[in-house]
Amino acid sequence: MDSISQEVQTKMASYQTNLTTYLNNSVNKYGSEYYEYSSGGTYKWFLKQYIDFARSHDATPVLVTPVARLAFNSDGTLKSGAGLHGDDFAYVKAVRQLAEEENCMLIDLFNDTKDMLEVSGSKESYYLMALKDETGANGNSGLWPQGYDTEFETAPHEQTHYNKFGSYLTAAKIAEALKELIVENKEYKNGEKIEFKNSVLSIPEKYIAPSNLMHKATVNKLFNLFTTVDPKDHDYVYPDPKIVEDAISEMLVNYPSVTQDNYLEVKAVCEDIRSKFVLINVDDVENVSNKAKLEEYEAAVDALVKANRPVATETIMFNPDNLTEALNTMIASTVTCGDFKIVGADKKEVTVMTGTKFTYNDVDYTTSKSLSMGGSASFGSSRYIEFTTTKTASITVVAKSSSSTDDRKVRMVDSSKKEVAQFDANGTQSITTVDNIQAGTYQLGSAGSGMYIYAIIIEYFD
Repeated sequence: MDSISQEVQTKMASYQTNLTTYLNNSVNKYGSEYYEYSSGGTYKWFLKQYIDFARSHDATPVLVTPVARLAFNSDGTLKSGAGLHGDDFAYVKAVRQLAEEENCMLIDLFNDTKDMLEVSGSKESYYLMALKDETGANGNSGLWPQGYDTEFETAPHEQTHYNKFGSYLTAAKIAEALKELIVENKEYKNGEKIEFKNSVLSIPEKYIAPSNLMHKATVNKLFNLFTTVDPKDHDYVYPDPKIVEDAISEMLVNYPSVTQDNYLEVKAVCEDIRSKFVLINVDDVENVSNKAKLEEYEAAVDALVKANRPVATETIMFNPDNLTEALNTMIASTVTCGDFKIVGADKKEVTVMTGTKFTYNDVDYTTSKSLSMGGSASFGSSRYIEFTTTKTASITVVAKSSSSTDDRKVRMVDSSKKEVAQFDANGTQSITTVDNIQAGTYQLGSAGSGMYIYAIIIEYFD
């Protein structure tokens, strides 16, 4: 492996050296004829280097077109253009043309995933895509955060990266294409027969398929796109809505009303029923005729939980008004504001902006300033607010997305940079409280695109 790795480095250095000469001499072959952007056709040129290198080591290269990206025209077809595989899907065309020119095997994954998205339509196709805010404690472990499958209605979606349901279908399409390319065409490596299974062998741990949020007819259409591989990981039999309906009826008998004495018991019952409800297919949701009663009980429980919340014995608040910096000041260093530190850096500033009004625990607040946190926080480096809790506390963040239409998240990480909490920063002002935060030092900043911080409230309870 070391010798091959060194050879790769040597070859790539040589390719870089010769690139300018190549472009001057061959831009018409791999440039404007197929791809009109300013790169001068380097996309195809670099792909060809992979092909040449693979063949020089007796490997069989297989080109795969990019997956389709989620952006629809008004007629239900996918958009092309800048950031969407180029005008008229130029990147995709370049891969197809190179495969033909080099007599290289091709898997046209773009066509397959385009079909998947267009069959799903502009609404239901979101249920094949990852949520932008899957950045929690489970974000890098391959497991999905609790509740991830229930947030698709409101959370912002990826345009490019598929969730585990979409990825499963995409992987099955690749398997189907390989079976056709290799098995059906008898192109075996060294004459060795390659065996393919016609179904998924196992499912990922805690695999969640939000197919219940898609109409059953759409799910069936997706599976009908496959001809030789069965992509189903289970039988897609959704829970009977009558199970939920009966559970609500039983709750109403056992608890004729929500009271001060029983609200915690009712809370547990409501959570159990809700966990069953979210698994029902979207086609069957309206068959739960007493769903409004569940929502009524949930609202009553929430009101009593709020009313019975203990009074904080100590409250520490970050109020941007306490900053000496004027409006529109860019903080490009570290600024202390009471118990809080605002950390900015050159070209990754935190900006002082105008404030807002908000109400917390029935108290009205007005801030004349806020902090614009810019893009994704670089924890330990820039664009975050740091504070320390001395014992178990509740943390409340008042925030808003810098876009009036986007729902974004504020991340909070501990001293090891592990995420411990998220707070809403929606298109309208959001107030989110997370309880039971342990003593420690924390950094708080944007999970992705820009948002505004109006206040941070630390509450201690004895």
